[in-house]
Amino acid sequence: MRRATFALLFAAAPAWAADPIAGEAAYQRACARCHRDPSVILTRLGPDFAASDSAARAARLEAFIATHHSPGAQAADIAAWLAAR
Repeated sequence: MRRATFALLFAAAPAWAADPIAGEAAYQRACARCHRDPSVILTRLGPDFAASDSAARAARLEAFIATHHSPGAQAADIAAWLAAR
């Protein structure tokens, strides 16, 4: 019984989770030299972006970041930080 519960806990947990705190630091290193003010990026994405929930915003941002001078593995963290703003 314990083994089944243990396996169930790990099966339900995501393999990784984006870290918005790391995302802010990654944004400063990889993006800020061209995109100083992140609110400008969010404004350009339009009112439908602002109205969507945090998970939808993060997914949209991550897809965009992947095609725009991608910082690689840090894209999910940056997207999580921007989505939380």
